[in-house]
Amino acid sequence: MMLNLKYGKKQKFKLYKKMKCRNPLFIIYIFAATFYISIVIGICYVFYVKNCLDNAGKTESDTALITILTSLFVGAMALSGWVVASWIAHRNLKIQTTIALVGTRFSNAEFPKHLDRIDKYFPESNVKIDSIQNMKKSEKAEHIQAIQSLRYILNYMEFIAVGIKSGELDKRFISQVMKTSIINIYNKFSLYIEDLQKKKPSVLSNFKDLKDDIREDL
Repeated sequence: MMLNLKYGKKQKFKLYKKMKCRNPLFIIYIFAATFYISIVIGICYVFYVKNCLDNAGKTESDTALITILTSLFVGAMALSGWVVASWIAHRNLKIQTTIALVGTRFSNAEFPKHLDRIDKYFPESNVKIDSIQNMKKSEKAEHIQAIQSLRYILNYMEFIAVGIKSGELDKRFISQVMKTSIINIYNKFSLYIEDLQKKKPSVLSNFKDLKDDIREDL
């Protein structure tokens, strides 16, 4: 398995639109931000009260104010640790899931079998719609299997794209390892995909977004 070691370096490339990906930790970040703002307001209020008490000559409340300040600080540190731990755990899980999914391309004979079959029965670099439609009408066993392989590969790419959009798969890793496959497969069947989307725009739309999002070297 070869990785693109030039990923991230400055080079000439073609830029596509950015694909919007959901962050599963978004709720945690919102909660943490709200809590931090509350802590800052609380600290400001404590100092304000202390200043009022000092001006009034009341120093007996210093211990209570220090206790409150310490509690707020400890709460902030605990929340910081929780947020960082959540982020690290999610990042590790996402990378492990991505590696496991991509690894099945090499360890599982199913994917290479379907890929070889579509290369055999659809050798063109840009397959015509008529070629696929004629094969769909055929009753030959090998043609039926070829259409099944085509659906398998396209659905596999759509599944990966949905995983990236939902934030469960690592887009950078997928881009490094599968960039060429994603672009070539889409371009190979682009006419067929566009024809499907004329009837139903949502069909393979995530796969198209993923292809558009990948940076293709010139």
